Amino acid sequence: MRALVVEQAALIKQLRERIQALGARLAQDSHNSSQPPSSDPPFKKPPPRSQRQPSGRKPGGPGQHGVTRSLVDDPDHRVIIPLAGTCAGGRVQRSPFPGGVTATVQYGPSVSALAV
Repeated sequence: MRALVVEQAALIKQLRERIQALGARLAQDSHNSSQPPSSDPPFKKPPPRSQRQPSGRKPGGPGQHGVTRSLVDDPDHRVIIPLAGTCAGGRVQRSPFPGGVTATVQYGPSVSALAV
């Protein structure tokens, strides 16, 4: 009986090693072997690029509200930008900003000079 148990234990060890080797071969695809991408099975989903799990929190740190300057009722300076074309059929017309204007709300040149 002891000889039979020793023989079966050796066979079990050999079969486990074979199962691991076959599992490793089965898990190979074009990303982790030298196989071409056309040899990948069509039913297998590609692995996700990122392993990070979403935390459910909003982006930004605590106390970060992400607000911009608010528009005022009576601005100090206004620039009228004429339309380049004619309004026809209720279409929205847009004109380009004049040179030096990069945002809808911005500081004037004196505040920029003071900051520098």
